[in-house]
Amino acid sequence: MKKLDDIENLAAKVEMAQKSYNYQKDLTDELDQLTGDFSEVDILKIVLWKLNRYVDVKHDLITAINELKKEYSTEQAKEVLGKLLACRGIDLPMASTILRFAVPDELQILDQRAYRILVGDTFKLPRLIEDKIRTYFDYIDKLKEKCLALNIPFRESDRILYELDKAVNSDEKLNGY
Repeated sequence: MKKLDDIENLAAKVEMAQKSYNYQKDLTDELDQLTGDFSEVDILKIVLWKLNRYVDVKHDLITAINELKKEYSTEQAKEVLGKLLACRGIDLPMASTILRFAVPDELQILDQRAYRILVGDTFKLPRLIEDKIRTYFDYIDKLKEKCLALNIPFRESDRILYELDKAVNSDEKLNGY
């Protein structure tokens, strides 16, 4: 294994490394410009930068989410979900989490555990955005139906199903674990 002292023509290689570094470029540039006191948001951005989990959500998408909060419609929710899924770093579980906190009386988190205990099968994430949207809203329809039939408060159903699955399916493996 080579160390810095072992590298020939180090100055040229340092210069090349400086030019080629582009890890989360926009966020890196933003964080490099921080000069004042850190805020909680600054710390969260730094943590997400390090974990490579920062997502760049544009202002128009935030506006669309806030509009959905004010006046819910399934059609608008599908459109917002599609825009969320088009963001780098956001897939269906994260997108559903954002939507759940935006409109908890209408939408809930699609989580492996909640899905498994509701459907009785392992969740398989579709590849295409259109398929993800369809899968999510099929899940929501089924969830609302079961919540009504079994007297489970829909607003808390993602949490309740998550805990129920942990309690009764703890010996079953989850995808990726």
